Amino acid sequence: MSQVEGFHGTHAGFGVETGGFGVRPYKIAVIAWESLHGVAVGSVSIHVSYLAENLVQRGHEVHLFVRRGPQQSEYENIHGVHYHRIFSTYDRDFVTEVSNLCHGFVAEVNNAESFMNAAFDVMHCHDWMTAPALKILKTTMDRKCIFTMHSTNGIRCGSKVFGPLTNKVIELEQDGVGFCDRVVGVTGPLCDRIKVDYSFDWDKLRCIPYAFPFLEYENDHQSFDVRRKFHLDRNDFLIMYFGLFSPNRNLETLLDAMKLVAKDHHHAKLVLVGEGLTGVELQNLAEEMEIGHRITFLRGTQSSERKALYRSAEVVIQPVSSENVGTVCLEAWACRKPVISTTSSALRDLITHQEDGLLVEADAEGLSWAMKYCLQNPENSKRMGNNGFEKLSSPQFSSQRIAELVNNVYDEVHGIYPA
Repeated sequence: MSQVEGFHGTHAGFGVETGGFGVRPYKIAVIAWESLHGVAVGSVSIHVSYLAENLVQRGHEVHLFVRRGPQQSEYENIHGVHYHRIFSTYDRDFVTEVSNLCHGFVAEVNNAESFMNAAFDVMHCHDWMTAPALKILKTTMDRKCIFTMHSTNGIRCGSKVFGPLTNKVIELEQDGVGFCDRVVGVTGPLCDRIKVDYSFDWDKLRCIPYAFPFLEYENDHQSFDVRRKFHLDRNDFLIMYFGLFSPNRNLETLLDAMKLVAKDHHHAKLVLVGEGLTGVELQNLAEEMEIGHRITFLRGTQSSERKALYRSAEVVIQPVSSENVGTVCLEAWACRKPVISTTSSALRDLITHQEDGLLVEADAEGLSWAMKYCLQNPENSKRMGNNGFEKLSSPQFSSQRIAELVNNVYDEVHGIYPA
């Protein structure tokens, strides 16, 4: 770890009131495979970064250990959060790659503690890609560990087994929920699924939604700049997907739907933003379907690019046919964009059909109808996007409230409960 400034060597103010924000300030280590200021992939990056910032506002010292992206420094203080970036070395076996990265996370945690001459009070790990780190921190260092699950392997893969990788991921998720002091699920249905899929003490399960700062999206004005950067024509009607390239995301069906749309709407273009194991396969499939020129694949985008892409889009689409849910819908609404999803996804409980988005069957006919509807009804499309923005103003999406709920979990593992 490089020499850095801004670390606190002692627990200044330890155990005292913090202006109503909590009983005591904590040194918190957050470990995540993705973040807005490391490598951003999908919904987790939004939640992780803004939750960290809101915990800082509550008086805590927060260190975020993340993957290091191109041209990024090893350490940076961003909005009060100490970012520690670790290189991820590619391995043909993705679980091995994740395990190697987690050993790097643990080593950097040790380096940070040595530099501060103090230990972290809480280790907060997100999703299965950090489970190897959590297991080490709990079993060899006896730390207070929180494990947030944003999905389960069963949800991501539609309960199907895709070779040895599936079983390895299931084992890592079991380690995460089994070894941690508290498990956090981001939706009620997800918490129910965690209880079905894994063996652990249900008393340590908590449900806390995503943290999302929608007002920060209002001031972005880079739409046309990002179109030029990624060679997207100013006159194209952009339909955007943001998330993982994985089997459960129904992306092959989305390509089938796009082929139907392309027949009658020559200015429609599909932009797929993310990372994942099936990205190359999808690109090859698009070329085979003779729609490669109508589809753009973008990988490893940074926070500013992500916001600009949302604002550049006319509509955001999430074709998932599983129960997975993330912040993509919230990001789209924050940029006043309507969202297309399916009646079999968890977004059916969030989207009101033809009010702030469209819910259709998870097949090519349903998805293509929705895309054509937005193309042919631009005023209704804008109205739905504006309605989504208004929905975001409700208290349930407040980042400050979510940080308070997470803070309560940290208190719990230290034996502190509300009076």
